[in-house]
Amino acid sequence: MKMFILTQFRCPRIHVHKESSLLSLDDFKRIDDLQVTGMEDFLSKNSVSSDDVYSLAEIIERNPDKSYVWLKDRKYHIVNDLEVFKPIAKRIYKHPLEVGFDTETTGLDITFKSITGQGSQLVGFIFTIKPTKTEQEKIARLGLEEDILYADAWYIPIAHKNIDNIVEEGDVGAFMETYLKPILEQKMIVCHNGSFDSKVMFIYGIKLNLMHDTMILLRLSYGAENTSMRLGLKPNSKRFLGRDSFELSDFVEGKWGSGNVTFADLPYESVMYYACPDTDNMMELLEIAKRENWWDRWGMRRVYELEVQFSRVVAYQEFYGHHVAVHKIAKLRRQLEEDVDKYSALIFEIAGYSLNLRSAPQLKKLLFEDLGMPIVEYTDSGAPSTSKRCS
Repeated sequence: MKMFILTQFRCPRIHVHKESSLLSLDDFKRIDDLQVTGMEDFLSKNSVSSDDVYSLAEIIERNPDKSYVWLKDRKYHIVNDLEVFKPIAKRIYKHPLEVGFDTETTGLDITFKSITGQGSQLVGFIFTIKPTKTEQEKIARLGLEEDILYADAWYIPIAHKNIDNIVEEGDVGAFMETYLKPILEQKMIVCHNGSFDSKVMFIYGIKLNLMHDTMILLRLSYGAENTSMRLGLKPNSKRFLGRDSFELSDFVEGKWGSGNVTFADLPYESVMYYACPDTDNMMELLEIAKRENWWDRWGMRRVYELEVQFSRVVAYQEFYGHHVAVHKIAKLRRQLEEDVDKYSALIFEIAGYSLNLRSAPQLKKLLFEDLGMPIVEYTDSGAPSTSKRCS
């Protein structure tokens, strides 16, 4: 598979540059006593050639049912020049409204081991902010539509193999501390699945000030009416904005992650048109929710606020792990076994007969035939579902 220039739509002008939260997290600590080995192994292994990756032109040809023409009017930039990024960071920091943020990594295995260069790693991140009314007037008056400072999204490469990164590997920590930490800890951050992005930022000792999460927003609104609804950003960008997106699986043959290719291996054009639309679409989705007042429409404002904040706790637990009182495991096992016996007996009493509670056919007979319970959803084969989601 050879790399081709994207031909379905005209690429916008590209600037290539070479060189307060509701939850206190003050007790979060970095694991500073671990020996940091760096990224040498990651950067040196799993060499990937252009023949291993589909180009955007090839992806477009392979997906005739999708339209990517909307991308021609979007202003996306990869920023790998620190001097160019400085005024962008300043504008983001001074922005009075929400800041869209997303991360790109080599995989999903983000834990405290990532601090030492093990597991999955950050390769880049994306920012999007929507211009204020004053900025819109300024852009129109001075003709700044093509100015990189007022782009729809910026992608900043940190550890790419085929793109110049914004700083050298040894300077990434200082860069994150100087430019990312003030923004991410002090501004109103918007993510999609912010729990994951929070974990990624723990690698650098940054506590993400997550104020909105569009995945949680979707789950508590439209997802509450349809529990089988897909909550991913890309399918919902299509549903609510009419925008098709490139998927990671588009870039390789077979399942993404099953081979050697990671996001760090993708070429310039693929990185920009995969990553930048995510924060752009995410902020557009948030604007729709605001206009239609999803919070009051579904009566979930307080639950939403709590879930967004709790997702940060989940991120902390997943990143640093859990303390397990091993000496209590035997007692807990006995207690669980007693509970199983107790509640099984209660179910048998209600049913009037004994049954195998692990048997879906027997459960269906009990629930839907004997007890007359309503069918909430069906399996892919069309049978009534006994999934715990239906309870």
